[in-house]
Amino acid sequence: MQSTMRIMFTLATSIAFGTLVFFTAVVAPTLFSVLPIDTAGHVLDRLFPIYYTLTAPLCVIAFVSAFGLYRQTSMRRGKLIQVFLGITSALSLIGWLILLPKMQSLAARIPTFSGPKTPLINQFFMYHGISMLFNLIGIFLILASLIIWAVTPSRTT
Repeated sequence: MQSTMRIMFTLATSIAFGTLVFFTAVVAPTLFSVLPIDTAGHVLDRLFPIYYTLTAPLCVIAFVSAFGLYRQTSMRRGKLIQVFLGITSALSLIGWLILLPKMQSLAARIPTFSGPKTPLINQFFMYHGISMLFNLIGIFLILASLIIWAVTPSRTT
């Protein structure tokens, strides 16, 4: 059972981390550098649901597997991993279930993002900023969890 938990933990945290970093550092900036803002926004509007549908469950799986690995221990490092991944899971779920629908609803009502700043555009970018902040926090917390995992001498005791 412990080996299954280790595999789930390793895969879920690694894939979630890679996806968060790749999307944040490569996909979004590249799209905005090569496409007009409205076109890049439309592409991201299609990618965001896939992104959240992948990352949020992976973060939850990482948290659940960390909880399984460290449920019978008082080891601080294990508890820290649980807390970090619990926070990351919560932020990912909020992004997926609350922020994404709000951003999609607002984007559907905004004819163009390249014009003057309107209250709708400002509201959209507020939610987008919160989403980006959640992603950055998630990246750092998952990275910290993976580092702690890697330097922990005995991963389950």
